Amino acid sequence: MQEKDFYQKEINTLFESSKNDDVLYLIYKIALNTGARLSSILNIQKNDIDFTHELLTIKDF
Repeated sequence: MQEKDFYQKEINTLFESSKNDDVLYLIYKIALNTGARLSSILNIQKNDIDFTHELLTIKDF
């Protein structure tokens, strides 16, 4: 088994375990795609999201 396969299985397990919890799923999605810390993700405010340009601003506190 290659390291990438193992990593992908772990990601799949995280998403599968959070399929009934939209907030947890979103936290996992943001964390895995940005590398942001949990505290930064939890501090995202509505004005940090630009739906027009599909951008998310993450502020590191």
